[in-house]
Amino acid sequence: MQFHGDDKNGSGLGSSVRTPLLLHACCGPCSIEPVELLRREGFEPTICWTNPNIQPKEEHDRRLATLRAWAADVAHVNVIVAGDNRAAWEAGVAPHGFDRAARCCACYALRLAEACRAARELGFTYISTTLAVSPYQLFETCGDVLAKTAAAYGLTPVWRDFQIGRAS
Repeated sequence: MQFHGDDKNGSGLGSSVRTPLLLHACCGPCSIEPVELLRREGFEPTICWTNPNIQPKEEHDRRLATLRAWAADVAHVNVIVAGDNRAAWEAGVAPHGFDRAARCCACYALRLAEACRAARELGFTYISTTLAVSPYQLFETCGDVLAKTAAAYGLTPVWRDFQIGRAS
């Protein structure tokens, strides 16, 4: 796991000011609203990057570089890079082909399990994801996967609808 920032829990302000939370992120733009909203709620996010689904590798690396630049220069939030097991993605997610529900559920499970593993290893209690920003994600499915995965790792999920104006 690689750290990018000053401290492990990402607070930079001391633990008595905000509650540390590990925030799985797929990219910089999707992190803007969640970081702001979570800070307003009293959390201090540390962003966790684990996205073996982003292909090709050049796109993956470009998104990670953009996320790191935004996190350092604008949001002042730490970024950790957790595992990106592309072989596990190819074996467990890709075979679902065009079955969107099965494919998304498997992809969420793989990515959020790695984020939860990192959160537990680093001593976080709370975990969330920026996947709730995108209108292309299966919102309820993602929330269910986060809740189940967080519970399996002894973590508390922080599930929010980060998308402004989401149609019900």
